Amino acid sequence: MAIATHKPIQILLVEDEKHVCDIYRQTLTNCDRMELVCVTGSEREALDCLDRQKVDVIILDLELWEGDGLSFIFQLDERTRKGKNKPLVIVVTNNSSVITWETARGCGADYVIPKMTWEYSPVAVLSKIEKVYPFYNKKPKQSVAGRQFFGLGESLGQEREHIRQYVENMGFVAPRQGVEFMVEAIWQMMEWRGPGVLHLSNDVYPVIARKHNISGASVEKEIRSVICHGWSRIDEEKREKYYPFEVKDGRPRPTNTELIENLAELLKT
Repeated sequence: MAIATHKPIQILLVEDEKHVCDIYRQTLTNCDRMELVCVTGSEREALDCLDRQKVDVIILDLELWEGDGLSFIFQLDERTRKGKNKPLVIVVTNNSSVITWETARGCGADYVIPKMTWEYSPVAVLSKIEKVYPFYNKKPKQSVAGRQFFGLGESLGQEREHIRQYVENMGFVAPRQGVEFMVEAIWQMMEWRGPGVLHLSNDVYPVIARKHNISGASVEKEIRSVICHGWSRIDEEKREKYYPFEVKDGRPRPTNTELIENLAELLKT
């Protein structure tokens, strides 16, 4: 019997620096999780690529040898408005203008990664893709996470509903939007299968923020508000039942990261 394999993430690289393109190619050699389907430094050729085939992710430099990265994003936004597939868009740039970054985000860029920072590298960009792509355009399917708690064969919607019920059973019921964000964050942590660690601020909050058209800082603030509002109101016996973890450093309540990571680990065991 043939073993089912997952189709690699299809990446369009729009970059005009040859040595950078070579690093991407070399890094993805023999990689079965991601695949470069087109590499170009031209805005026109990049748009042609989108017309020819399905692309899951676009890595876009704003400075190109032909055309312009922002112009490309504007045209991509127009395509999306007409109902065409919206790839995950990661902008990489030497441009330090915050206005330019915000313009790119406003027209559909999911992440802007400055090239001038020490954290930047093609490998770091690919790592970001591998972390966040599973949560974009995710189709309902049976999850392998949380089977003991959720039961086999349940839908994605049911999984989130169980998380929501668990959180509300603990005593977290308001602010309502913050509860929804908390549920989403716990679910993302439970579903993560990639290498390394999934970070709330860098990986999880931006995904939730993009979905709700707000900032990552707002997502963090809403979840924090839920914890601050509900923690002191939770009955101690109930707290021990649903959250059997010690709050570190004698603090009055857990941090966002502590609570979400602990609950995700608890519910998927």
